[in-house]
Amino acid sequence: MKKNPLSVENISELFALNSERNKMIRRESVSLEYKESFNYGSMAMYFRTIASFANRNGGYIIFGIKDKPREPIGLKAKNLKMFENLKIEEFTKNLNEYFSLEIMWEHCIYEFENKFFGIIYIHELENKPAICKKNYDPKEEKYSLKDGDIYYRYSGRSQKIRYPELMEIIDKKRKNEERMWMDYLIKSSRIGIENIGLLNLKSGNIQGKNIKSIYIDEELLKQIKFIQEGNFSETKGSPALKLMGEIENINGEKIIIKEEKEKIKIRGISEIDIIETFLKDKDVSEEAEEYIKEITNCKSGFVPVYYYLILNNCTIDEGIEIIENVNVRTNAKTKVIERLKEKRREKEKIPVNSKEAIQNILHSVINESFELKEDNREIFLKSIICADDQIIIEHTVFIKKILLDIFNKYYSSENRTLVGKIRKAICRVDETMYEHSLNKAES
Repeated sequence: MKKNPLSVENISELFALNSERNKMIRRESVSLEYKESFNYGSMAMYFRTIASFANRNGGYIIFGIKDKPREPIGLKAKNLKMFENLKIEEFTKNLNEYFSLEIMWEHCIYEFENKFFGIIYIHELENKPAICKKNYDPKEEKYSLKDGDIYYRYSGRSQKIRYPELMEIIDKKRKNEERMWMDYLIKSSRIGIENIGLLNLKSGNIQGKNIKSIYIDEELLKQIKFIQEGNFSETKGSPALKLMGEIENINGEKIIIKEEKEKIKIRGISEIDIIETFLKDKDVSEEAEEYIKEITNCKSGFVPVYYYLILNNCTIDEGIEIIENVNVRTNAKTKVIERLKEKRREKEKIPVNSKEAIQNILHSVINESFELKEDNREIFLKSIICADDQIIIEHTVFIKKILLDIFNKYYSSENRTLVGKIRKAICRVDETMYEHSLNKAES
């Protein structure tokens, strides 16, 4: 299981888009489900999916993805408000009303390319299976819940478990119980039988040969949860209630009090962010590695990269390693690795037929008197691609200002030739300003 399933890195992998940026690459699977909207009336359907993920390996439900094609449209304002107002305690209470065993889940709101998505992550149950214990009979039979049913996640769908998977769960449970008994016996032999106390997690009763019985108040017992060894941190975890008093020589379990978590909102990094952050000289040092990884999900590998290597304080080889370890297969990933390995320069020679026009543009850049117009945007881009390094170094602030203006006005254009020139001009500035520093540091 991923250490933090709702991290930017893990969620970004789910939001990998095709080259046209209008379709999710990943299909629904044993660990992924898409929903176009979110509403309270479909809770039973969500519960069915949640239980099926918990009974397998865990998984994500992403709200705001249209079906056929898998278009990331985001949640409408009304549905987004519902998701924002989702109460953990109430949702969990309703979930537990229909299923045995407490299913652990967490959620967040994810902003991606100016759209908002709701995400629920369901953790795999340790003590499977979760069994439906209450009927729910909606109009559509496929969304019903039946007392005694066990739901399991198959490829892209949630349904009643089949015999082989049920037997696999039963067999695994039996083996886990055997392993636990062996662990307890080994620990008991080390501690000594006279120093052992047994805690009944249901009644709160602690008994042992050399201690008197200790009881936890029944009302308090309902509100607490005994966490497992290795899963508790006094500094990073939730507040703990410690058992104090006449208990000695016992490595007692700490008790965690469940509390409502603050709503998590995560902002994704898009191609727009990668380019704008570069052109605006934003300091994103703390997130630089995430920006490097997200380059692999861009439409093209011609985006600034050296800038982010500098911010991440890593070498070109280390940057290549970061990108290679991103678990996607895209043209952008291939191209940016190729650019870095070959230390490719985007500078071009000044074409003979455009020499005078480009020289005039470069003269206006040196004087910082250039004014962007619709009829001179392309020759400006060509001029930056052909410009000497020194011109770019001395006037980078002015050049970035013009490039940002062009980017904001024309990057969404359907003119692919123009968009390609915008990318190349930006890469030209990136390599001129930052590649030299990286090469110098490596040598």
